[in-house]
Amino acid sequence: MEKSISLLDQFNLLHINDSIPQIANYAMFLTEQQEPERGISELQKLSGIIKEYHSDDCLDYAKVQETLATIYLMTANLPQAKTHFKRAFKIYEKIWADEPEMI
Repeated sequence: MEKSISLLDQFNLLHINDSIPQIANYAMFLTEQQEPERGISELQKLSGIIKEYHSDDCLDYAKVQETLATIYLMTANLPQAKTHFKRAFKIYEKIWADEPEMI
């Protein structure tokens, strides 16, 4: 998976929607395998790339923030978990302002 991420990065494809859930799943897998730092690192890299190619107000960015929050919650880092959950939900509230049931 790390080689795949490297190739996607090399060809500027990390920001493509199909890559984002795969990387998020990989980060969760790493966390379950007792390597949360590696998962967090990949998600932070992905987060920066999404901001560069899209924005920090898009659903992809929110999903990455939510995944980061979940990993921090799993590793008992509650302050970081809270920060990332707040970022994600702020985006969800903005995007789905007319559809609160989606939140």
